[in-house]
Amino acid sequence: MSGPHEEGPPIPFGTRAWQPQAGDRVIDVGRAGRSGSICGFCAKETATMYFCVKEFEIVHPQLTSVGVLSGDRFYACGPCGELFDAGDIAGLKRRYALVQGHAPDSAAIALLVGARTHREGPPVVVAPGTDPEEGHR
Repeated sequence: MSGPHEEGPPIPFGTRAWQPQAGDRVIDVGRAGRSGSICGFCAKETATMYFCVKEFEIVHPQLTSVGVLSGDRFYACGPCGELFDAGDIAGLKRRYALVQGHAPDSAAIALLVGARTHREGPPVVVAPGTDPEEGHR
């Protein structure tokens, strides 16, 4: 999972394609009560685009009873979208730290790397005043 823009020690989390099993219970926390979409990379700015991904789960050798699913879209503001489109994970980590005032944790970094690994296609622009989740799923 290394690339030209990554830096720092390896993260303890990995990702894998999600294979639903009988009895799996999924709780969607991504849009609970929000109007509009917030950037999933900096968690601050309004999203202007999204990237489709093949759903994946975050895996950790010591966490076997809880799975964290990605969803099939990652929303991005303009600056984060440009960084993600370029595959610049280190740039996304720096932007997150600048916007939030602290570095992202290792699970958040695993989501960034997983989104890059499982990405499907070019960014999709979100028209102002529209809800791209309307009618989705």
